[in-house]
Amino acid sequence: MLIEIVAVEQEERKSASGTGSYNMLTVTYKSNGRVAEKKLMSFVNPSVFEGMKGLNKGEVREVTSVKNEKTGYLDCSGGRGFSTTS
Repeated sequence: MLIEIVAVEQEERKSASGTGSYNMLTVTYKSNGRVAEKKLMSFVNPSVFEGMKGLNKGEVREVTSVKNEKTGYLDCSGGRGFSTTS
């Protein structure tokens, strides 16, 4: 799926246990004429997280998503032009 980046925002959050922290990206993008948002956690897929945090408004990238069997949501699993593993 091709996406156009609208905004990428990063914030540090405390872990549920309160003993540590992690980073969360909120990626706002346009695809097929619709604006959507995806939240990425630094501990879920570190290579995708690292690649996406450097994207800028207006950049167009191809992303790959897979359905997470546990949650039922689509998880970003990689792509071309942003992932450090591609």
